[in-house]
Amino acid sequence: MAVEEHGGGCQLVRVKAWPVIPARGPIVSLALAVMAVAALHDHAWSVAAVIGLAAFLPVMKVVEETVAAMASVLSALRRVRDTEAKPGE
Repeated sequence: MAVEEHGGGCQLVRVKAWPVIPARGPIVSLALAVMAVAALHDHAWSVAAVIGLAAFLPVMKVVEETVAAMASVLSALRRVRDTEAKPGE
């Protein structure tokens, strides 16, 4: 977060928000993906499909949670911006 003075009582606030993803999620997904590839190599198609789906689901959960978190941050920042833009109300 940075605040810049622009004179006349005006300020510009810059905010950089970035989600933090715990390392265990991608590690688990990578390990499951390697097992799915090994199952494909052994021609175990159904096992590879199940393990591949198990590798894909944590990735989708991370995407869902980070999108929701960033949407919450942006919503809060927009409310602050809109409140500050109308100081007379």
